[in-house]
Amino acid sequence: MVMGLLKKCFSLSLLLGALAGAGCGTWIGNPPDKSSESNNPPKAKDNNVVLVFSTPKTATFDITNEQGTKLGTITLTENRHVIRDIYIFNEIKGAEPLFRGPYVIDLLNGQVTPAPTASYLEAGTYNQASFTTHVLQAGEIPELPADDRLIGNTTSLIGSISVSGLTLPFNILFDWSKELTVRNSEVEGQTPEPITAGDDHSIVIEIDYSKWFVVQNITDLTQSNKLEGWLQDKLQNNTSFSIRRE
Repeated sequence: MVMGLLKKCFSLSLLLGALAGAGCGTWIGNPPDKSSESNNPPKAKDNNVVLVFSTPKTATFDITNEQGTKLGTITLTENRHVIRDIYIFNEIKGAEPLFRGPYVIDLLNGQVTPAPTASYLEAGTYNQASFTTHVLQAGEIPELPADDRLIGNTTSLIGSISVSGLTLPFNILFDWSKELTVRNSEVEGQTPEPITAGDDHSIVIEIDYSKWFVVQNITDLTQSNKLEGWLQDKLQNNTSFSIRRE
């Protein structure tokens, strides 16, 4: 019964936790190309920001309960998500739209499709960001194959759970659209690094999906009526952003 539930494709409303340090993850995205910069002093209008994603490097994690007891192991062979409308918030100016998308984020292979281009952001301090999970439509991202399994969906998870000597494969698709708000990972205990006039910066979305698999009971991963709320909670609480000067 467990295996049957895991093999089903669920259509639900869903999504993605904070990596504590800059050296903990795999960098995804396009850092600014400075080869064309001139020797002239930068001007305030030259505040380029690029979108970068930071994620764990491995696809295999322990499944633990909230007390840290190991319940099993999960191995992911696909972990892709569709997002759009990435905003960053300034307490004075409010929301600033940066990257419209949609983008497919491949958290295992380190790819974002299409590659985000640089945007512009005024000088200031930004404490909060948001993005929206998106149901991908056919032809919306020409770089994807016409038969990509994400078309009509938002999240694709493929892998297996190993527990009590058994390996249980799963192949799950979710479609959902939800705005998720995440805090600046540097807010706790210190002032976030501001965007300064004339400098290039990276907006780093940090997704620690290794922390998704902390559950009270392993059956939480096998019951369709629990998956929607569980995954939304894990994504919301294990994603953050930071600003880094180039």
